[in-house]
Amino acid sequence: NQSDPAKGKAVDLLATRAAESALRARAIEALAPAADADPWQTALAYVLRGDQAAGQERWSEAIAEYHAALRASPDDFDALDGIMFATAEWGQDHRDRIDAAARLAALAPGSVDAQIDLGAAYQSAKAYPKAIAAARRANLLAMEAYRAKPSDPVRIRAVAATHLFWGRAYAAAGEQAQARAQFQQLLSWAHRIPPSNSRHAMYIEEGSEALAALNLGAPRRGISLTLAPWTGPELPGSVPGAIKYRLLMTGTPNSTMALRVGALPAGWIASFCTGRLCSPFRAQVSIPQGGVASIEFQVLRNDRPRPDRATVRIEASDGGAGTHATTVVDFTHES
Repeated sequence: NQSDPAKGKAVDLLATRAAESALRARAIEALAPAADADPWQTALAYVLRGDQAAGQERWSEAIAEYHAALRASPDDFDALDGIMFATAEWGQDHRDRIDAAARLAALAPGSVDAQIDLGAAYQSAKAYPKAIAAARRANLLAMEAYRAKPSDPVRIRAVAATHLFWGRAYAAAGEQAQARAQFQQLLSWAHRIPPSNSRHAMYIEEGSEALAALNLGAPRRGISLTLAPWTGPELPGSVPGAIKYRLLMTGTPNSTMALRVGALPAGWIASFCTGRLCSPFRAQVSIPQGGVASIEFQVLRNDRPRPDRATVRIEASDGGAGTHATTVVDFTHES
């Protein structure tokens, strides 16, 4: 079961899928007598049969049905989408997936999503230069749309999405410096998305995790700090109403990292919170064997006349490795 956020009720996914399958079977049966009446109906019948097979994870059968639909209607979007989904789930037929993605991109030359799907198809086949090129085209399209209406959160979100895929493509190709630059761009654009939009927190978290993963995969040259909105439960000592972040640290395994707050305006308090307590302004954090630790960082205004908008700098040092790192976050208090 899965909860439905809109209604606050549990949704039985298995029962829902069974009901969809039964309705689809009835539609296939109803279409059968008229399936050869025109190309559109013929293609629809094959697509429905493909969807039915895909719903039961009979991937090769589903792909064959979608191809039959394309023979009846060569530009059928649903059939092309079906091939992309089935080949991605099956993990085979990379050329088939690339061909379907390329045809969809040609049918929708201005679509950012179509270019991202094409890049993902190339990446699945380890054709990394082509995946990176598709990501670049997606970004150009997204930026063109954004410049036409910079205040539109949907267009801002589209730009962020291109940097996420672009970074993943570079990371898959082993080009870590370029991947890092794209994930940093992702974080920058994610912060522009309104906090009420679900992609705001999701993209910040994904960008932070991607940067941390790059730090783990790279030769150990020091330590790093990344921040994302806090999405976990309240920790002991955490103050209600505080602005909370997840502070992700990478460093030398089995070392101790010293954290301190700098450049915090008067009238604000900042704390580092673990599972047991919150320490104002300073903290010592043990870095485990895996080289990554995560704690809560929170800021709280305790003096009303002070500005609503502020900037804080977090400084870290790893005594064992003799390395240092700094990150800066801008935050706004909402009354």
